[in-house]
Parts: sequence; C-alpha cells; structure tokens
Amino acid sequence: MGLPKTLEELNVKHLRLMNGDSIMSYVHDNIEDGAFIGLEEPMLVILDDIDQSYSLAPYLPFATSQVHLLDAYQIMLEAPVNNAMKATYMKLVLDEIQPEGVDTDTVLH
Repeated sequence: MGLPKTLEELNVKHLRLMNGDSIMSYVHDNIEDGAFIGLEEPMLVILDDIDQSYSLAPYLPFATSQVHLLDAYQIMLEAPVNNAMKATYMKLVLDEIQPEGVDTDTVLH
C-alpha cells in the first residue's frame, strides 16, 4: 500500500492513554504482533473546559525522530478522527516540519 492520497485514507487517530494523556497522531500498523503501535508526529490534545476549545502541542517536542513506538497496552481508548480534524492536524504537522527558507509552492507541486 502506498502513501495516502486523500484525507479519508489518512490513519489519524485520537488516543487516550492509561496515564490520562490525550494524543492525536498518524498511526502506523501494529508492530511486533500488536505489542506496539507506531505514532508519527504525535500531538498532545489540550482541552479547555471553560471555553470548550482545544489546542495541539508536540507530545515529544525534543525527540529527534518523528516516529515513536508506544506499548499498545498503554492505550485505553482509540478512535478515528473526522476529516476536518485530520486537515487541522496535517496542516500543523506540515507547517512544523517545514524547513526555513523552503518555498512550499515549488516543493509540493
């Protein structure tokens, strides 16, 4: 299977971990017989109950790699996200990894 071409094909999920953290991430297939899942560019979901808003922040801001393995037993809840949220997540991730001085109009077309 190749790279996803549409938002529907993107495997972006909202995960609730056993420690209470809420993460949104592109999820790779189960690794090592389902013992681990691969998270690419995981973002911490921060909810503000007062004004019913959210924000996303890098979950591992100082990591040098973009893909991280998570013990599958640390996941309490997993749900796919809607296309609008996928678009927001992808824009944030792509803006974050965009190198300075690179023109995205010429690179991405």
